[in-house]
Amino acid sequence: MGKMIRRTLSDSIIHASKVDYKNGKVVTEDLPAFTVINTLVTDDKALKLVQNQYGKKAQYVIKDIEIIERCYEISVEDFVANAQLVVDIPTDDQLAQIEGLIDSPEKLAV
Repeated sequence: MGKMIRRTLSDSIIHASKVDYKNGKVVTEDLPAFTVINTLVTDDKALKLVQNQYGKKAQYVIKDIEIIERCYEISVEDFVANAQLVVDIPTDDQLAQIEGLIDSPEKLAV
């Protein structure tokens, strides 16, 4: 088998509760957990994400941030065959043309 490309992705599953004060008592309500894909979040970031998800006017507490890691591997050949090309790498001739323009700014004038 040829060379392989390996990538580990880490998702954060945020478990939070809404905190309220009713009838003289502190009451918590567990909220549905949600996943932030391919991102490790801190408690502060998790709280901001919970506020964005459930509203900024309430009070929340982060109960847990569960980290799920998955490792993927693919051969270089399969990667190239299935991936979308994002940026063409300039050829030596193209680089020489760019360097010529930088060295001679008058060539850039319209």
